[in-house]
Amino acid sequence: NREDSHGMQRQRSNHLKEACRIVEAKFGLQKLTNLGAKHVAAVVAAWKEAHAGKRVLENKLSDLRWLVRKIGKQNLMPRSNKELGIEPGARHTRAGKLVSAETWQAIQNAVQHPVVLAQLQLARHFGMRFEETALFRPHKDADAHCVRIVRGTKGGKPRFVVIRNQQQRDALDAARAVTTPGRGLIPE
Repeated sequence: NREDSHGMQRQRSNHLKEACRIVEAKFGLQKLTNLGAKHVAAVVAAWKEAHAGKRVLENKLSDLRWLVRKIGKQNLMPRSNKELGIEPGARHTRAGKLVSAETWQAIQNAVQHPVVLAQLQLARHFGMRFEETALFRPHKDADAHCVRIVRGTKGGKPRFVVIRNQQQRDALDAARAVTTPGRGLIPE
């Protein structure tokens, strides 16, 4: 089946081949149309025993759900992993990437160049990438209520950030103070 990306197709194929090997070894099942609840339970049990990790198991079960849906037997699997006794795996969060106020102050104190400091402030308070801060023209791309990030964006798609607090206004004022109208924040 040609759904999804090539990587997803390959992953799904590998997971389903593994499931087929389990079912064939245990039951000798030859056709998918004969797939039953006991076969699905055996696959789930084997994957649980292997314990490759909760997220891997969730992905494998998702691929197995895809298969039973495609062969018209979606009732063979419960809708949630919790019904199979599998708790959700940990999700990646941004908690480890946050910069504390103390660390941020130390960074600001260490940076000597005013243009680079303005770029760092824009990146922190507006969520801009480095290229976006370098090409940002504070006199032209911002007004009292909104910042237009037009140059250097991913895919060339402009985006807009509403100014919501004083820190953002201060970062914008600092960027305006170190540039001339019409110029970006690339140091000369």
